[in-house]
Amino acid sequence: MLRVLPRRGYQALTIGHVTGEAGVSRAAFYQQFPGKEECFLATYDVGARWFCEEVERAVAAESEWRARIRTGSAEALRLLATNPTVAHLMAVEVPQAGRAARERQQAMLARFATAIREDHPGREGLPDDLADLLLGGAVSLIARYVDSGRAEKLPEATRLLVEYLLTPYIGVEEAQAALADLPGMESPE
Repeated sequence: MLRVLPRRGYQALTIGHVTGEAGVSRAAFYQQFPGKEECFLATYDVGARWFCEEVERAVAAESEWRARIRTGSAEALRLLATNPTVAHLMAVEVPQAGRAARERQQAMLARFATAIREDHPGREGLPDDLADLLLGGAVSLIARYVDSGRAEKLPEATRLLVEYLLTPYIGVEEAQAALADLPGMESPE
């Protein structure tokens, strides 16, 4: 599924494409999955679990909120850059794959949104769904890189992503100070 999705896209992908890529029979496929959607969802679940665990492992040593945002953003983009098929699955194909896929993506993003909301040193009275909205923008940013064939360049967007995540919570000046030693970034096309 991961290898075929970038070439075909979810809508055009058939079980024949998946079985051909995997070198298994249709019967073997149907022993594992009732259909294409369930195969996609299982693939998404494995990718999302791996992604979340790796990002959470990277930020576990950080005690300060800004550092967790910086480290988590950098690690997320690094992971997706080194695993472009997972980036494609998670950022590009989910909207095409139906409601269950979108619900899974929302659950994964909610996991990160909770981490952003927890213990932020920022302004009072911010909307509860601000982190969700910011992460939706992050997915869009990632999709632009993936769609333009530049997934390997995602780490170049670290500075931009961190700035977008920090600014609403702590303001422009503090966000800029937190970015001081992050490498520059290239504008996404």
